[in-house]
Amino acid sequence: MPLEKAARIYELLGKPGEAVKASLQAAELQLKAQEVQRAVQNWLTVVKLQPENMTARTRLGMVYERTGRKPEAVTEYLVAAGILQRSGDLAKAVQLADYALKLMPENPE
Repeated sequence: MPLEKAARIYELLGKPGEAVKASLQAAELQLKAQEVQRAVQNWLTVVKLQPENMTARTRLGMVYERTGRKPEAVTEYLVAAGILQRSGDLAKAVQLADYALKLMPENPE
């Protein structure tokens, strides 16, 4: 896919912001085309370049949840809750953390 290639080129050129944009666009297109694993790979690229990217974190959580990968979904949601907390949005952070905990109530984390 051209956007994935563009993202890799931007990354190699030291332009992480452009790489993130291209990877996010590629992931959304792949999700619409039901190419879930490719979308996940692009969101993982985004979080590698921008660990605090809420879009990628929440999309990963959503896709992991819908595909039965609950431990990964919980992890992404909790990371996103931490990002919200650090940004001062405590209400949304608590809401997201509660949601994550309800996905796996047996999880001791």
